[in-house]
Parts: sequence; structure tokens; C-alpha cells
Amino acid sequence: MLENIINNFYLKNINLKTFIMKYIIRLLPLMFICISTIKIYSQDLYTGVWRAGTDGYYLYGGLTWNDLVTKWQTLGVQNQRLIDVSTYVKDGVRLYNGVWRSGTDGYALYGGVEWAAFVSKWQELGAQNLRLIDIETYLSGGKRLYVGVWRAGTDGYYLYGGLNWTDFVTKWQTLGAQNQRLIDVATYIENGTRLYTGVWRSGTDGYALYNGLNWTDFTAKWKELATQNLRLINVSSYLQGSTRVYLGIWRAGTDGYYLWNGIDWESFVSKWAELGVSNLRLINLDTYDSNCDDQCLNNVLMDDNPNTSGRDTYNYGITSTTMHCEGLPGTCGVPPPGSVVYYRWPNIKLGSTYYARNSALFSAKDQIFTLPFTDASASMSHNGWLYSPGSWHHAIDYSRTDIKTFEIHAAAAGTVIFIGWDNWSGNTMIISHDVGTKKDAYRTIYMHLQNGPLTDCNNAWTKTVPTLSGSTLTNYKTYLNNTGCPERGLRNPTVANWGKESQKINSALLGQKVTAGQLIAWAGSTGPGGCGCADDGTTNPNTHLHIFFAHKDSTDNRWYFFDPYGIYSYPSCYPAAVDGKITTACSRYPIAWKGGSPKYPVLTAVTDAMPATAANLSSLIVYPNPSTDKINVTYQSNKASKINMLVYDKTGRLILEKQGHAVVGINNYDISLYGLASGLYYVELNNDENIKIRQQFMVSK
Repeated sequence: MLENIINNFYLKNINLKTFIMKYIIRLLPLMFICISTIKIYSQDLYTGVWRAGTDGYYLYGGLTWNDLVTKWQTLGVQNQRLIDVSTYVKDGVRLYNGVWRSGTDGYALYGGVEWAAFVSKWQELGAQNLRLIDIETYLSGGKRLYVGVWRAGTDGYYLYGGLNWTDFVTKWQTLGAQNQRLIDVATYIENGTRLYTGVWRSGTDGYALYNGLNWTDFTAKWKELATQNLRLINVSSYLQGSTRVYLGIWRAGTDGYYLWNGIDWESFVSKWAELGVSNLRLINLDTYDSNCDDQCLNNVLMDDNPNTSGRDTYNYGITSTTMHCEGLPGTCGVPPPGSVVYYRWPNIKLGSTYYARNSALFSAKDQIFTLPFTDASASMSHNGWLYSPGSWHHAIDYSRTDIKTFEIHAAAAGTVIFIGWDNWSGNTMIISHDVGTKKDAYRTIYMHLQNGPLTDCNNAWTKTVPTLSGSTLTNYKTYLNNTGCPERGLRNPTVANWGKESQKINSALLGQKVTAGQLIAWAGSTGPGGCGCADDGTTNPNTHLHIFFAHKDSTDNRWYFFDPYGIYSYPSCYPAAVDGKITTACSRYPIAWKGGSPKYPVLTAVTDAMPATAANLSSLIVYPNPSTDKINVTYQSNKASKINMLVYDKTGRLILEKQGHAVVGINNYDISLYGLASGLYYVELNNDENIKIRQQFMVSK
């Protein structure tokens, strides 16, 4: 879509394909960076042209005319010169974007007048050695009005307006032969005919003009002419039927250059800032409407909460292991205690400002993913990159409309590199995905999974609760106690909140390859991030799959979240059905779904993908652990049988033995620790089929 190629030179190229609009350049020395990003006022989509430069530069968007003039005056005093202006209407108000670069020469800005007055001003300023470099035209109250930008100059100049394309090309050829070079063009429809207005200045260098090309053909021409040392200096676009076509003006050059198109203000400003650091300067800006609702645009970056100190960010750390690290699985080594792998919001910090990380967003383009479930579309729902305005998610949640659990399937082929309990998001599985020769290019992170009610209940108390505080701790404890998961006493977790013993993760998958669509787990609501209870302690079931899609950015080898829909917005901006085709204009970033839309996986038989528990005793949990006076022993049995319970000290000496009878389901026993010294002990259960399970515990007095 975009390229940053460089260098070359050419003499003269006349070719009849073209299109239009405005803007031009000039440079000098200084270095500021400033932007105005008023989302509510910015136009929908943007195209930008960059050329090499080391001078100072500014970009402002969404300004009223009065604000533009004020900014033009203020920056002019600071030796910044307006080089390009574009205008549009938003919510009934005419607004303007402006591009500035350093300069100490004379300058002028004039606008909001009809053609005769504009030409008169052009002649007047020309006599004062000011040359028109940019022209804009628009309709207001049924009248066609014009805006112009002038810079100092003593060279020859021309202005022609209201020409059809054939006449315009003839004029371009005639003036070219007279060493006049087209530097800007504006186009509009009048009485059903597309007309063109052009600005010329003296030059003896090579030049080219192309019009009416779709974006693919336009970029191909841009690349071709670059090899002939011609540099794009101006681009405009318009709709021809239902197709957006482009017009470009080229002049000779051997410097660096760049072209960026079809993105919203947030992405455009990010690219402007990135390229500025790389000594590329914006010289031309075109803007146009999108069929996407304004509110669905400019939502990649999480907003900063002014009520908190510092810039709010979102980097999610998940425990490092010998298989799970920033680098390739299998090259990790033993991680230090407490180390985590960070998965980050797609940002880049330049100076003190955060921008959308285009390098990560636009490189996540391999269409390898399918839906991570098989339940019928009519029974499923989903949200988006944001939960709601002002509430960022950076993931997709899928749930059944009846809030029951459902099977989770691998969204693409890969290797399971992590299975474990996350203190906020509960049971988590991570799969690494290769693409062609690129190893570990993507990762999918499946959260809030079920792994057996007793195991999950125990992890909630022993792992998560100690990390919480304040109202979150209070609310989470309320939830645990009210859903059959008390800290002490008998535990009988409610199925609606905790699931069944048979619906759990197959831990044997760790380190194994899985196929696309392979059954890997069951959706749940584990962790305070999954239960829906952190704010109020509610016990309403909140069973769902929270799935992060992450891509490694080759520019810094870090992991960044991305949206496989390419939409990055509120749920209402996405296709309503979980398998709905992505036809919305809001999908302005690459789509990572296989075939360009979310589809169900093609299931293949995998032996023991989720095997039944081999033994008829499972999920042995001892709590509290450590304990002072007594412990509760909880386990699951899949058949009624006699049971032996034995307690050993760390030397293997038998301390206590009890007999009982196991029932089908959850079983609970209390064991007094009276007379036991502080230290490490083991409790073992075995049944009449000689099935054994063992768990250690600590006595601390």
C-alpha cells in the first residue's frame, strides 16, 4: 500500500492519465513538531505525500477559518510557512487542515472569494513577488469560492481555471513546452462536467501528470516514475461512479519520498510523526469522506484519563516460562522469578506523545485465523476493540446468548506455549502461530477458561485474592463466597459460574502442536477480569471467551495487540453476526480472518484432543494452605467407591489414616492438625481400584 523508496532523476514525461487537487512545498531550517487532533472535527480519510527534509514542520486539522488564520499568523511569526490547505464540511461547519514547513520568505493567505476576486488577488500578489502555490475550491450557498496559499518568488507563473480534462491536458502540454510546471490542481463538478483548475510556476525539470487511476494503478505508477527520478508532489481523489480514483502531479527529484492513503486522522498523524523523525516532510494532504460513521474512526489508541497521573497505557504481562518468552518458544531459558511477557497496546511514543503504531497495525495482515468456536452464529454474540466509548478492550469477547459455556477451538494452527493461571484473567492458554517461514509471527491468547471448578476455586483464593485490594478484593470475595467457593468450609461451586469437572483444559497440550479448529478448552469466567463481579460482586454468570490477537512488530521485536477485523472500534461498528462478512468501510486496517471475513473452522479429527480424566479421582485441593489448626480436603470422583485418606510427613512417615466413602461428584473432608508440628506434609487419597492422588500442604503454627 505504501512505500518509502528513494532517489533518481528524469527530464520530461507527457502521459495522459491523471487526477487532481492542491498543495505544494518549500523548506528551510528549524525543528518543531506540533499537531491538533480534534477527532470530532477531523475529516474521515486522508492521503499524504512526503518528500525528504530536515526543517521544522507543523500539522493542524479541524480548524475553523478564523482559527486557521490565527494559527497561520502565529506560526508565521515563528518562521513557519503554510504550504498546503484543505477544506471540508463537518456537521454543517466548514473546517480546514493546514500543513506548515520552516521558511523566512514572504507569504500570504486569501480565501472565501469567487473566481474574479481570486484572480484579481492572484495578479495583485504576483506583482508583489508572491507566487500562488496551493489552491482550493468549494461551494458555499450555491457559489463557488476559492482559497489560496502564496509564497515569495520572482519566477514566471500561470493560473488557468474551469477547463475540461482534454483542454487542461492541452494547456499542461503547451505550458510545459514554455518551461512552466504544473504544481497544483483542483477539480470539481459543474453542470455535470468535471472541471480542472491548475497552478503553474517556472521550471525546466522533468514532469508528469496522471489522472483517473484507481489506487492500485496509481501506486504502481508512483513506483514506476520514482525509478525515473520523478517525485509525486500533489495528489487528489474523487469518486468516479463508485470507484475512488486519483490524480497526481510529478516533478523531477532524487530525494526520499513516501505515500500514505485511506486512513483516518489518528493513523495519518501517527505516520506524519513517524516520517518526520525519519527526515521526511509532509508536502501535500488530501482528505475525503468515508462511508464509515465518524464515531467508528480514530479509536485505536486508548485515551488518557486526565484525572490520573502520567499517560494511561495498556501493557498486559503474562507469566514467563521456559516456553513462553518474548523470543521464539524453546529459546527462553529459565526465567527469573516474577518475570512476565508483555503484550502491548499498539502505540509508539515519539518525544512525549503517543501515536498509533502503524508498523504493527499494518503488518498484521496474514489471513490465517478462523473463529475460535463452532456454536451456531444465532446463539453467539461478540463485542469489539472497545467495550463502549471511552472503555478500551484491545481484544474480542465471544459468548453464547444464554451465557452457557462452549467449546474453544484453536483459531489457527500452532504450538501451545503457555497454560496457566493469570491472577486477573484466570485460566489462560497461549498458542504461537508460524506464517510461512516466519516463526512465532502471531500469538492468540485465550482467557477466562474453565479448568475444573475445585481447581479454579482454589486458585482464586490462593493465587488471585492475595494480589487484590480495596473494593475489588471485597467484591471478588463476595462473588466467591456466593457462588459455592468459600475460603473455608465445604466448597460446592455453582455450575453456572464455575462449570463442570469434565469441561476443562487438556494440560497435555502444552508444548504440543495443534491444528486449526482443534478443541483446546472451554469458555468460562475465571479471574476477577472474567467474572463480571469486580465492580459490584454480582453473581450473575459471565461465561465468555476473551481472546487477544497479538503480532510481533519486526521494528522492535515486541508483541502488540491487533484487531483481526481491521476495525478497532465499538461493537456497533462491527458486523452484527459473529460470522458476518466484513463489508463495512470501517475496516480500514488489514483483516486477519481467513478469506477476509470471520469463518467457522474446518474441524479435523484429533485423537485425545480433550481426553476424559484417566483416573476416577481428580482435582485434589487442600485449603487453607498453609494452615494452623485444620485443613479441608476436596476432590472429585467420577464413581462411588471406598476411599482411604493418608497423611505423611516430609520423610514419608505415615501420620494419619482415615477411611471413608466417595460419592460421585465433589467430596469434602475436614482433617484436624492437632498435635502436628510446623512443616511440610502430604495428603494422599486412594480408592478400591488403587487409584492414587497426592497433594502437599504446610502446617504453620
